[in-house]
Amino acid sequence: MSADLTKPVDCLITAAGLSSRMGRWKMMLPFSSRDPNRESNKELDGSETILDCSIANALCFCQRVILVTGYRGEEIHSRYENHPRIKLVHNPSYSLGLFSSIQTGISHCETDYLFITHGDMRLSSGYVLVSPVDRYLI
Repeated sequence: MSADLTKPVDCLITAAGLSSRMGRWKMMLPFSSRDPNRESNKELDGSETILDCSIANALCFCQRVILVTGYRGEEIHSRYENHPRIKLVHNPSYSLGLFSSIQTGISHCETDYLFITHGDMRLSSGYVLVSPVDRYLI
C-alpha cells in the first residue's frame, strides 16, 4: 500500500532503547507481517525482524525514515546503512529516555511534516499510518 502524497512526510522511528521491560532486546527479534502490499527488508539477511516490519510500514507513506539508534546501535547501523530511504542517527544519550531520541531525530527532519513512531510498532498497518496523512495533508 502506498499513499500518493502531495506533501512529503518524514517518519522518525525510535530504536534506541534497552527493551528492559521485555527482558531482551526487541528490535532484531524475528517477525513477519506477511503483508504483500509493502516493501520488505527480508532480502537483507533472509529473515525479517520487528524493526524491519516497522520500517517497511512507515515507508508505505513516508519518503524517508529517520531511524534513531542508541543501545546496540552498531547492529542497527550495519543492517540499514545502505538503505537509500533510511537516515541513521545515533543518540549517544539514549539512556536518558525516549524524549532524548526524539530530540536527536527531529533535527534531521527535512520536510514540513514528521510522523513519529516506535521501532516495535510492527503491526501498525499501512492503512492505519496513512489514514491521518490522508486526512490532514492530501
